[in-house]
Amino acid sequence: MEIGSFAEQVMSRVGRELGSCHSVSIHRANKNNGVYYTGLRISEEGLNISPIIYLDRYFREYEKGETTIESAAGYVVDTYNRERGTGMMVADMRYFLNYDSVKQRVVYKLVNTEKNKELLEDIPHIEFLDLSIVFQCMISQEEFGTASILVHNVHMKLWDVTKEDLYRAAEENTQKLMPYEIKSMAEVLCEIMESEDPEGYDHEEGMEQFSDSVPMYVLSNKSRVEGAACILYPI
Repeated sequence: MEIGSFAEQVMSRVGRELGSCHSVSIHRANKNNGVYYTGLRISEEGLNISPIIYLDRYFREYEKGETTIESAAGYVVDTYNRERGTGMMVADMRYFLNYDSVKQRVVYKLVNTEKNKELLEDIPHIEFLDLSIVFQCMISQEEFGTASILVHNVHMKLWDVTKEDLYRAAEENTQKLMPYEIKSMAEVLCEIMESEDPEGYDHEEGMEQFSDSVPMYVLSNKSRVEGAACILYPI
């Protein structure tokens, strides 16, 4: 079975479980590096946000025999109801229509130009070496992650701005909202090992072990998300 057929069957069950007040449709998103994700977009009467819950992980589990169509649909419904209960999905997104309301949230990130040719046709971008600077609007920033909307050409037309306007805003905002951090490779490796075994890993012993290697440093932002953009920060 291909993921499209899998998504259709899950969609049918999710629609039945959520009821007539909800509309469920298949959404295929072009992510970085030519990778496509398949998900379900769920719309509910009275809400102005339609979340997308991606199915790719569930499909991989289904192929391995680790889950069923029914279980995957249950996961989707549980995820939707959990997020629905947090109140995050009742946010008023009308502010996104006005550039003055979003310009302080515009940030940039770097993507591979060659691997994102199709995506770049639909979004404002500025080439940088073999990479491209693209823009997104941060709509929330929490301790364990961020939520953002990728800026497309249609947004730029709606706001009546140029990509140079977006770059000037992002140049100022990104380093404020996502400040840089430089750590030794030993520190980074220790953090990774410690996250995998928080109780049993000895941080001091790990530092001694990794410090014997060639000294290297890692530049990223404090959230460790899309930290490659830090190479664009002014010195």
